Amino acid sequence: MTAYNSMKNEGMRIVQNDSLRNAITNHYERNYSYLLSWTESEWNTLFADQNNIYRKYFKEYNYIGELTPVDYTNLAKNQEYINYLNNRVGFIKPTIRYYKVFGIANAEKLIDHLDAELTSREE
Repeated sequence: MTAYNSMKNEGMRIVQNDSLRNAITNHYERNYSYLLSWTESEWNTLFADQNNIYRKYFKEYNYIGELTPVDYTNLAKNQEYINYLNNRVGFIKPTIRYYKVFGIANAEKLIDHLDAELTSREE
């Protein structure tokens, strides 16, 4: 995003192609900023879950590795925990799809647009 901020400070007018300028602005001010906000929200949820869920049901919690339940049999039947997992999966699946469509796909389109502009200037 540093390159975009630099270009924004210098003035988007340096990009002469209106379509390209709009695509760059749209990518960073709409799609990218929304994804950053969503990612921050996800991190906040993770840290809240660490305090509220993981410490309650697991002996030890670390970001990489296994979780060892305090009582596996009861945890497997615990409706509150099952609901929590279902809600997390229900949130994360569309989040991944959103990243794929609005993050990756739009970035690839922008790269193609930039490549086309550079190619047209070389001709």
